[in-house]
Amino acid sequence: LCYKMGETLNDTMFKPFLIDAGYSATELGLILGVWGMFFSVSGSIFGGILVKYVTFKNALWITGTLRIIPLFGQVWLSMQPQLDPNITNLVLYAEHFFGGSITTVVFALMMSLVNQQFAATHFTAFATIEVLGKVPFGLLSGWITDQGSYTVTFTIGTGLSVAFLILIPFLHCKSNHSPI
Repeated sequence: LCYKMGETLNDTMFKPFLIDAGYSATELGLILGVWGMFFSVSGSIFGGILVKYVTFKNALWITGTLRIIPLFGQVWLSMQPQLDPNITNLVLYAEHFFGGSITTVVFALMMSLVNQQFAATHFTAFATIEVLGKVPFGLLSGWITDQGSYTVTFTIGTGLSVAFLILIPFLHCKSNHSPI
């Protein structure tokens, strides 16, 4: 329910932030639509490989912690008077990569937890809860930005992603294999 709340808050406002910073529709199409998706898929592959070699909890720790780095990058970018395109792209691509990796880890975990008698229904319920966790923060992101700033929004989103890490030790999950 909560692993994507902060990331969703940031992601919803990152495109308007880039538009306000002077990025054109052509540039956004290339960096978000083409390269962003490439890095997201690459991150998903990384997440899938990771769960083969470490436990689900460790994979969540690794991908959740790495995901925070580009979210802090978004906070930092929002405080810059002028964006450096190379740094902006690095933050954007890292966010897509680690966002894709944690999503794959969470979906693999959800698949491991389904009751095999009702696997399709059970997994659909999990996936619905995963989506419902994102909705309120996508809706609130514009309001938070209007009341504060992009920096406030990105800071709250990053904080929520840090808070998710606190929940990992309390997660009860089947072991996918022996940890490394």
